Amino acid sequence: MAEEPDFDVEELKAVKKSMLRWAWNLNKSEAKYLIIGVISASIEGLVWPTYSILLADILGVLLNPNHTTQQIAVWCYGFLGLAALVFLVTLLKLTFITRASEELTYKLRKMAYGVILHQEAAWYDLPEHSKGVLTTRLAEDANSVRGILGDRFGIVCTSTATIIGGLGVAFYFCWSVALVVLACFPIVAIGGAAQFKMVTGFASDKHFESSGKFAGDVVENVQTVASLGRLRSFVTEYTNMLIIPSKKMEKTAHVQGVAFAFTEFAMLGIWALAFWFGGQQVANNNCGFQEMFKSIMSIVFMAMIVGQMQALAPDAAKASKGAKRLYLLLENHKKKLAEEAAAPPKAEPPIRGLIEFKDVTFTYPSRPDAPVLKGLSLTIQPGKTVALVGKSGCGKSTAVALIEQLYQPTGGVISIDGVPLGDLSVHHVRKHIAYVTQQVRH
Repeated sequence: MAEEPDFDVEELKAVKKSMLRWAWNLNKSEAKYLIIGVISASIEGLVWPTYSILLADILGVLLNPNHTTQQIAVWCYGFLGLAALVFLVTLLKLTFITRASEELTYKLRKMAYGVILHQEAAWYDLPEHSKGVLTTRLAEDANSVRGILGDRFGIVCTSTATIIGGLGVAFYFCWSVALVVLACFPIVAIGGAAQFKMVTGFASDKHFESSGKFAGDVVENVQTVASLGRLRSFVTEYTNMLIIPSKKMEKTAHVQGVAFAFTEFAMLGIWALAFWFGGQQVANNNCGFQEMFKSIMSIVFMAMIVGQMQALAPDAAKASKGAKRLYLLLENHKKKLAEEAAAPPKAEPPIRGLIEFKDVTFTYPSRPDAPVLKGLSLTIQPGKTVALVGKSGCGKSTAVALIEQLYQPTGGVISIDGVPLGDLSVHHVRKHIAYVTQQVRH
């Protein structure tokens, strides 16, 4: 099956605005919760460097043959206090950041849903704005933005605090070991950057959007599909539509596997180097065993957190794309409203009901090579009943849609009481129209 084009790739690349700042501006009302959550996340991140200090100290006590039970008890109380602190700050972090992120998700869905409902009919005819695609994006994109200023944002704050605290502890107790290990970190950074870049390139939901649209249309018209005996063929077609995204996901899994494997290999290699070099420093009396151990353990915990941050790469890519799609949807609508507000008000005269079509031509935007109306000329007098008769697809419903200004004619003029439709207020005209569809839903 042919691969559908990605309609918004160029538009997404053109977005230069920081999505973090945009999300923050949208969620300013929840700033107090975010601030508490960020502070709690940062304190949680500093727990690991503190843990490395406590671990090294209690090991130093245990290695001392003259240690007492009271000495060990002191450090055990320290671990208990650290555990209580972790419990408190983790609870605060998850409570307040989750609250703020849920509020952001609610706002985005509400705003996006309002924009979707206020589009012109022609907008929905485009494949990238089909029902299945829009519902998929409304459900997934708003939720994925939580990765920018939500629960995953809390993980980033925790990780950043751990990295800063870990480096501080390492340099304070044994700067030479810290310096050697830090010099090796670009290797890990390169692996992480490559992973993020590759995952970002493969992270695309457009194929799942296509299959979602197809499934939605079939389910909506399931009675018609069943009456035609096409259920099995549609299941087969839907299965075929999942082949492309399945291959994409398989490729993404391979890329992630290689990237993660390289990152883990680099981290273990750095640990080996750190212990070897640290042993040399202790042997040369450049630092004590406990200082060396504190420095290395703080770096080990920092490395573990870096690995967690690398695991967020796929979520970050998805969140970035989802945020940009919603940003474009909302901003384009905002520009449209600004243009409409700046335009001079249109006429709202009393309407008698004289409708005239003069050489009207029309082609649907989604089918530019299939003209529907070719020079239609028609006059409908007020109070008269007119029947438009013709085969399916000849333009009967289209003519009514043009009067309602759901679409604009590509040529010719439609007027009411001698005034072109384009000069009349859309809302004023529609208030005088009653319309019963040909497929009434109960």
